[in-house]
Amino acid sequence: MPQLQYQKIVFASGLRVPKEKREPNLHYYDVSHEDGSFRPVMVAKLLTINHLGTIAVKKPLSLKTGGNYLYLTEAQKDAILEII
Repeated sequence: MPQLQYQKIVFASGLRVPKEKREPNLHYYDVSHEDGSFRPVMVAKLLTINHLGTIAVKKPLSLKTGGNYLYLTEAQKDAILEII
């Protein structure tokens, strides 16, 4: 699996993953896409619009923008597109 912020993405889905189906030892994030395209732009703990998919990692991500979002680098965007 590709890396995101120095750790591997261990799970990815093009769908929302219900809380009751999530593994308790993983940290899940929604992936948001840009308006008008399906290119990823950010990950967040919870998204209600522009949802592209869901990813999971073993350690929590450092969400820098107010603790809610992580804007993706071009390499991270490409990595997520490969697996979703």
